[in-house]
Amino acid sequence: MVEFKVHMTHPHKYLLHYLTSVRDWMDESEWLTYPIPKTAWSILQDLYHDSYVTSCDPSMTALGILQLTLEIYGIQLPLLNGIEADRPWFKALNLRATKERIWDVMTKCLSVYSKEREVLEALTTKSEDPNSAKQITIE
Repeated sequence: MVEFKVHMTHPHKYLLHYLTSVRDWMDESEWLTYPIPKTAWSILQDLYHDSYVTSCDPSMTALGILQLTLEIYGIQLPLLNGIEADRPWFKALNLRATKERIWDVMTKCLSVYSKEREVLEALTTKSEDPNSAKQITIE
């Protein structure tokens, strides 16, 4: 009998928990100034365009996405160390997290956007080529 294992733990619940923790650590005015939750959620949704999200530890995925979001806006969490410190902020949320694993997730997120750019460039190049498709004019 075939036994398909279709159950997986998604990083969404971790991301929600981590966003709540980070919100508590940040100054309220800074939290309201930057769309951190929306950006992090969008990056997570975009990461689903790659199979990486199904093979990576969901907790690491959420931490990497949150770190990428903080770096996008240039935010350093107050009273907490950055990613290069001996005891970075994400260790408070997951003791198994390492700088290398967080960087792997961040790199994979950025590679998803690189793939998207390559696909879009290929599509626009084809549509600009007059020989590739027949031009339709409406009179």
